[in-house]
Amino acid sequence: MPGRALQPVTAAVCGAGVRGYCVYGHYARKHPDRLRFTAVAEPNDARRRRFQRAYGIPDERAFRCWEEMLSRERLCQAALVCTPDALHYAPARIALELGYHLLLEKPISPVLEECQELAVYPVASGQLVLIAHVLRFTPFWRKVKEAVDSGRIGQPIHINLSENLSFWHLGHSYVRGNYGAGARSSPMILAKACPSPS
Repeated sequence: MPGRALQPVTAAVCGAGVRGYCVYGHYARKHPDRLRFTAVAEPNDARRRRFQRAYGIPDERAFRCWEEMLSRERLCQAALVCTPDALHYAPARIALELGYHLLLEKPISPVLEECQELAVYPVASGQLVLIAHVLRFTPFWRKVKEAVDSGRIGQPIHINLSENLSFWHLGHSYVRGNYGAGARSSPMILAKACPSPS
């Protein structure tokens, strides 16, 4: 219908840390006409309350864990899984079973078999699944793809790519931080250099 305003996508977030609150939350604050959070699952009380305040989420839609939130009937249109790497698979699979559209933070899982299972998971007709390989959507990579697709630079036969991970990010995140232990995370090669198919 011409001139009809689109309604924002309603979403629940599993994990209200850096990705959930700072990245996707920032987007929702900047574009309330596109994304509106209506539920949150976060074990850290302070983070959960901060998310509630930012989006006006009532207590009955604020959960201490994703298991509690996803044990209910579907609360909204989409689920954003922003849990630690080793906790991506289970909430993603259950969200899909419940019929949520899904935005899953990368990597899908640090376990190959879980990645393979989700890659062929039978989603319902019209159900959207997006893995957050966000560099694919940045303006500079879109220009690179546009140049390759146009044929202006010929047919590429080799691509050499380097993501220059800064020394402080390496030390802070992959040595001392959240990504420093394989039991709770994924290796740097999977987290930083594993592209998704075009």
